[in-house]
Amino acid sequence: MAVNRALREVLTEQDFALAIDGAKVVSTLTPDHISPDNSAKLALRDNLHGGKCWKLRGVQGQIGIRLSNSIHPTSVTIDHLPREVTHDIDQAPRRMTLWGVVDGPTNHGRYAELGTHASVEKDAPPVGAGLTFAALSRFEYNIDSPRIIQTFPIHDRIIQSGITFSVFVLEVETNWGGNITCIYRVRLHGVE
Repeated sequence: MAVNRALREVLTEQDFALAIDGAKVVSTLTPDHISPDNSAKLALRDNLHGGKCWKLRGVQGQIGIRLSNSIHPTSVTIDHLPREVTHDIDQAPRRMTLWGVVDGPTNHGRYAELGTHASVEKDAPPVGAGLTFAALSRFEYNIDSPRIIQTFPIHDRIIQSGITFSVFVLEVETNWGGNITCIYRVRLHGVE
């Protein structure tokens, strides 16, 4: 019963990263954004069809996402296919970090008040020189979970800071052992 309620909440919570609602891939923050048939835009669409994922070369990569509005983020959701349907569950992303680009004097001031965050070993994703990033969440997608749609909270200190973000980077650090990584859908939740 609680699982069904939690699933309904995720499905009804607004997804600010939907392309149909104006979210866009930031090509300068998405190194594998290479061809129309393997477009990172697939991760911003509302579909979970086998093989219709954005394929990263190897186990690591990142996608930059620009929202149509700034939000106070509260969570990030990753969708993947169920183990029973996919022939390569090892291509599912595993460890990930969600980053937010800090922009504007108010947000920079709030970010400076936060200091450093000990749970993240670095200051930025691999691609993003010249920008200031805040680590919003570090999490692991669990392929053994009965839930294929998994939601992860934004760090409390980020929520409490009041910083707003309009550009995000989802960094995939590892997958479950495949030679490529499939990103089916990324959802970003929060308050405008």
